[in-house]
Formats: sequence, structure tokens, C-alpha cells
Amino acid sequence: GRDHSSVLNELALNLPPNLKINFFGHSSEIERHYQSAHVFVLPSLSEGMSNSLLEAMAQGLACIVSDIPANRFVVKDGFDALTFTPSDAQDLARQLLALAPGDPERDERRHQLGRNARATVQSRFSIDSIGAQLVKLYDQRPHL
Repeated sequence: GRDHSSVLNELALNLPPNLKINFFGHSSEIERHYQSAHVFVLPSLSEGMSNSLLEAMAQGLACIVSDIPANRFVVKDGFDALTFTPSDAQDLARQLLALAPGDPERDERRHQLGRNARATVQSRFSIDSIGAQLVKLYDQRPHL
């Protein structure tokens, strides 16, 4: 009931020719996919905080994610990602078109989202940042 890939594939056929969409699914060549992409999409409905989202952001990719609590914890809509209404393929298609290659304004917006995404991961989700947050939590723990 939650697999919308057929609807998305159908919509992908009607997009401009400069916009190519690949549905990779599980892959062992993930770094190559990130490096070849213009945009990363996470259409999850109920996932926890996704490592794949953090990986894509760390690669400096513009990200489009479903507007669910776990994704809102990681990204700020319009700053380091774009969000779309969960299960709304038309809204997702609209966000994809907003970042489609070939137009200088869309290209700059896509690149700015990617730069901001990378900065977010570096400042909030790096090993050093997570370690510092853990140390702070441990230091706040009452000593028994």
C-alpha cells in the first residue's frame, strides 16, 4: 500500500528531457550514485533518522524529503532541503522541477541547498559534533 514507485515512474516519463530520474533502491555502489546525482530524494513515510539522508547531505547534494518528523529533525525546508507532502507524488514532482538542471536560477538554488546541506551535517551530525553532544549529556548526569 505504500509503494508509489509506479506513480513516480509514470510522472518521470512526462518530465522535461533534461531531468533524468533513477530509482536505485538497494545498491552497493552508493558513493558513485551520490556523485552522479544532482538531487537526492527521500520519500519515506515513517522512517527514523535516515543515514542515507545524512550521507547525501554530506556529499553536498540538494535533497528533497518527505515532510515527516524524522526528516524535519534533520533539515530546514528551503534552507538545506526541500520538503514535500508525504504520499503526494504531484508535490514531489513539483519540487523536482524546482531544482531541474538547465536554468541558472534553479542551478544556483540546487547548489546553495547542497552547500547548506553539507554545512548542516558538518555542524550538527559530524563525529565531533555528536561526540560533544554525548559528553555534554554525560556531564549533566547527576553523579550518584
